[in-house]
Amino acid sequence: MSDTIEALKKALPAQDPAEAAIIEKMVAEHKAAEEIEEAERINPFDLIQAGGVVKIQTQDEADSVTDVIVRADQALENAKALAAAMVARAESKARRLRAIFESALGRWAKWQLEGKKRRSLILEHGQLQLRKKAVHNQTFCEPDLIAWAEVTIPNAITYKASVSMEDVKAWEEKNGKPAPGRIHVDEEEKFSIRVPDVKEE
Repeated sequence: MSDTIEALKKALPAQDPAEAAIIEKMVAEHKAAEEIEEAERINPFDLIQAGGVVKIQTQDEADSVTDVIVRADQALENAKALAAAMVARAESKARRLRAIFESALGRWAKWQLEGKKRRSLILEHGQLQLRKKAVHNQTFCEPDLIAWAEVTIPNAITYKASVSMEDVKAWEEKNGKPAPGRIHVDEEEKFSIRVPDVKEE
């Protein structure tokens, strides 16, 4: 987890002081916890034998391997949550700045380009551009459009056949066989590793 957070710090250097403090605290807490656990933990990579085969013989070894996988999954989720929070804050700031200044910039650009053929201004830190909106028609009442097309241009009417899978499954269950075009598939037992639920005392 600490490596992931450090990577995020380098990738997002423009974070504000409050965000930096939160990340530093998370890194410090995680490093302290890791140092306490490291002395007693079995190293799962010691279980890798010749040819890359992993041999697990005891419950402690199985638990150690599970711990490594679960902690890696948790670190990934924590990194995703942290990144999502930073993206959300950055998006909010960008939207707020555009809401405040974009209209004023647009009015200034129109004033500067009034009577000129060119429709853009190149500034030191960006480009302002005016574009005419394309004229197009929008459908606001599809039933009216369909009723008109059925009479005026019937070739424009298309229908797509669909099958209710609920009815198909009911038929298959009743008849004990798959419907034509379908095949029976036996699902294999699925192995998964889950984070244990924490019970409150």
